[in-house]
Amino acid sequence: MKTFPIQCQDGAAPHPLSIPWGLAELAYSVYAARYGRQQSLEQLAKRGGFGPLEMDDYLPDWRERCRAVQLACYDCGRAYGDEFGFPDLVMPYEVWKQISPTGDEGGLLCPSCICRRLHAANIRTVGRFRSGPLAEE
Repeated sequence: MKTFPIQCQDGAAPHPLSIPWGLAELAYSVYAARYGRQQSLEQLAKRGGFGPLEMDDYLPDWRERCRAVQLACYDCGRAYGDEFGFPDLVMPYEVWKQISPTGDEGGLLCPSCICRRLHAANIRTVGRFRSGPLAEE
């Protein structure tokens, strides 16, 4: 799935760091109506994408739409559970509460984004795979 980047922004509600390209196209139609098409959606993506507050303005229900598209990593958009998706990585609940992408213990993260968030929060813990090629028998 092609994705579009969403910038980090102080004061914004928890949000994914990328969204499905089709959703970005909807937001871009509002952007283009206001500001013109001097920058293409591709150019905006190369420059870091929209900020979450811009997305709130252009497409107020964008977070809900992201969740409804498919099960995917909240941060990077990688699909969950398909042939090339990612496996379940189980960790202590208290740790998950600290790195949950939605801030309310919800959301879905791939193992790579889990590791990135753990590192950023300076948390060391143990997890185990419950599905996929690395799962314990």
